[in-house]
Amino acid sequence: MNLILQAVAALAIGIGAMTGLQYGYVWAVAKYVRAETARSVVAAPQMKPLQFDTAKLGQILPKYGPIDTTGGQRAWANSLGHQVYLQNRAAANMVPLPPRIHGRR
Repeated sequence: MNLILQAVAALAIGIGAMTGLQYGYVWAVAKYVRAETARSVVAAPQMKPLQFDTAKLGQILPKYGPIDTTGGQRAWANSLGHQVYLQNRAAANMVPLPPRIHGRR
């Protein structure tokens, strides 16, 4: 019986200590938020648009020829063909099989 009372007392003390710590933390944060030092706003740096010369940009960038897109077109056509194949296979699986009699072909 003594052990149970000690466990209940330890639990109550622990809960009380944790509640006290939480209230203390909330009080400290609320005090900081209400303080004048938290209200002073640091000046944000001025944002300026980026200036560049488009004529020089054309000289800097590498020059490529026309982009070959035939590989993408083949991939698209193969993807469509595969989708058709999957649809045909699913449709064929939906057809019922003919009746089978055991021992006869």
